[in-house]
Amino acid sequence: MSNGYTQNRSMVICIIAMIGIGSLLAGFAVLLGSSGWNWSSDNTPRHFDFDELRGPINETVVLNVTMDVGAVTVSFVDNSTLLYRIGLTTTNSTVIKDGAPTVTLQAGVINLDYTVGTVVVYLGSGIAYDLRIKTTTGDVVVTALGVASVSDISLTSSVGAVRLTMTESASLVGNVTCDLETDVGDISVNIDLAAAIGGSFGCTTGIGSVSISAPGWTQIDSRHYQTANYATASQRLTITAKTGTGSVSAVLM
Repeated sequence: MSNGYTQNRSMVICIIAMIGIGSLLAGFAVLLGSSGWNWSSDNTPRHFDFDELRGPINETVVLNVTMDVGAVTVSFVDNSTLLYRIGLTTTNSTVIKDGAPTVTLQAGVINLDYTVGTVVVYLGSGIAYDLRIKTTTGDVVVTALGVASVSDISLTSSVGAVRLTMTESASLVGNVTCDLETDVGDISVNIDLAAAIGGSFGCTTGIGSVSISAPGWTQIDSRHYQTANYATASQRLTITAKTGTGSVSAVLM
């Protein structure tokens, strides 16, 4: 009799314990579902805009963009009061995990450092810019047309293409150095220099082809070209392109 009573009581205790544990696990799952698991699958786009208006200034402004994953595109617009207009598109899960992106302006440096997203930058026409763009995974594209004014340029991607386009009507500030580098990816350069500016282009690639079209430039070797006035010009543009695995193509005018 006592053995039956003991067994029944033990069974009741086990059932109550199982119900309690089940309720606890259910509550824990709900908690994770609302704050832990869902963010990783929430790919709803989130877009952020940043802009700053400034009048024409004499000092060179540094644009510093660093991304872990995502393409960065930079171009110039005919607006002498615009310092920058930056758009960044990411996902809701990234914002929940890493926080919202921010752009800071301090001591002449525009800084954007974020994890995942696509970045589009527009720069004004009344200011000279030093461009420093870096992404771990993603393409880097800079287009400097007629209204652009640029100083040194550094474009880097660990895995991704790097592309630079510059026309002869773009203004150069002093002697300009362009460093283009990617570990895995192609590099494309399209440069049209004003006649008074000396130009030099050199490239290296570990695995990949090299294609250079440089009418009017002097071939130093198969991967190095210069304008005839490079050594004597009062203003020079020096471009170095380096890829570990990928092709290099350049059109130099």
